Amino acid sequence: MMKDLLVFRLLILNTIGFVLLAVAGISGFVTPMLSGGWLHTGLIYVIVILFLGGLASVFTRARKVSAAMNDIKSGKTVAIEGTKFLEKNGHIEDICTWLVTLSLLGNVVGFYIAIAGKHDLSSSEGLLALAAQFMDGMAVAFETTIAGIIFALWLDINRRVLKTAAVCLVQDSGS
Repeated sequence: MMKDLLVFRLLILNTIGFVLLAVAGISGFVTPMLSGGWLHTGLIYVIVILFLGGLASVFTRARKVSAAMNDIKSGKTVAIEGTKFLEKNGHIEDICTWLVTLSLLGNVVGFYIAIAGKHDLSSSEGLLALAAQFMDGMAVAFETTIAGIIFALWLDINRRVLKTAAVCLVQDSGS
């Protein structure tokens, strides 16, 4: 009997995700996101840290679900309080929502950066400064939005795999 299939599924899923992230990094898509100003990179780092925390939580819960599934498969009786057990995964969905919210915050901050400030539009230097500020703001807006949404989707796929396994466990345990 194979044990810990849920954990193995999540390992395979996330290995693919990290390989794709590495390919994006090698292709030059990641470095610009980490080379902006403090506000820009700060939002990206918060998004990444939140994602990694959510991913760690998924694996922590997956180990518990997997252990209980292993017990049921080996014929042991497992007592699980269905609603309580499933609710312990609820914070992962919240983290997915927070990632999207942070990406939208980055979008708003980026637009603010793009349009804030006063420039002398009667000179070429003023127009160049306005254009540079606009481009910096748009970089913040797009890059934080991209990072937040990609990590939210990635974490949500993990959450869905975990939720499906947890629901099956509750049903198999007779709770």
